[in-house]
Amino acid sequence: MPRITDSTPDIFTVTKGIYLLEIFAAEDFKVDIKKFKNIIFPSGFYYYTGSAQKNFSSRIMRHLKSEKKIHWHIDHITTIKTNLINKIYYMKNA
Repeated sequence: MPRITDSTPDIFTVTKGIYLLEIFAAEDFKVDIKKFKNIIFPSGFYYYTGSAQKNFSSRIMRHLKSEKKIHWHIDHITTIKTNLINKIYYMKNA
């Protein structure tokens, strides 16, 4: 289920817009991407910007799931158990 500590409840009624995920890594981590094969990312805050022109709330819910098929690069980070989506900032498109 969702792993989040702070968000605005009406985010799940948005249909399209842009968003910023604030991810807190409690521990150093590695990602399984060839480009970053030998890199250890230090604990701390990381930010990811995305957009959805449809199905905005579904996209957010997908990001919040800790178990999912790896589809986007960000999935490599959000599926690590010690990484937590701490906040979500967003702007609705009219």
